[in-house]
Amino acid sequence: MAVAPDTERAAGGVRAAWPQAGLRLRTERVELRLPQETELAALALAAGHEPYRFDVPMFSRPDDTPAERTRRFLRYHWDTLAGWDRRSWTLSLFAFVDGRPVGQQVVSGDDFADLREVSTGSWVHPHHRGAGVGVHMRAAVLDLAFTHLGARYALSGAREDNGPSLAVSRRFGYREDGCVHQVAAGQVHRLLRLRLSAQRWRRLRPDIPVEVTGLAPCLPLFGIG
Repeated sequence: MAVAPDTERAAGGVRAAWPQAGLRLRTERVELRLPQETELAALALAAGHEPYRFDVPMFSRPDDTPAERTRRFLRYHWDTLAGWDRRSWTLSLFAFVDGRPVGQQVVSGDDFADLREVSTGSWVHPHHRGAGVGVHMRAAVLDLAFTHLGARYALSGAREDNGPSLAVSRRFGYREDGCVHQVAAGQVHRLLRLRLSAQRWRRLRPDIPVEVTGLAPCLPLFGIG
């Protein structure tokens, strides 16, 4: 006679093996965490109808149909989970406002244990842009990086005509750190590179309290602890 699996025990085993699922970053406006399947689907469908943006990794090709862009968004999120390595990791968190997914905040680290540098990128649903959501998302992920992971620098980048993204970065004290050129859809684009030191962040950070929970069991997976 087959024995039914102990689902509660199994869930506990998965949480122990994959503790990122219990990580939470909260401000008074947003919560950042990994999504449930239905939450991932909801935001992926919304992202599928976004205009192409070459500088956002989940929107990769200008000739994609909405369905193709949705699949690319899903694949990007799943790839970050499947490809996690303590030497090179990408944490792809979703932003929630009043329990609804409104955007994606990514933070990654290559050779983080040695370099102590992170890179960030984000996307906010059009209906929630211009309301400060992006600022709170960045505040939360920078607090994770500098306060809790011991990062020395945070890197970002944006097209020189992407005023809103550059405004958020400058609000936190990022400084220009050169530029790179990329080719997309047969056109050359200029991306401004931005860098923020831990010391400058502590001096200029906005007054946005951040609560981080569920981090302790994740630390070895970030290459520290």
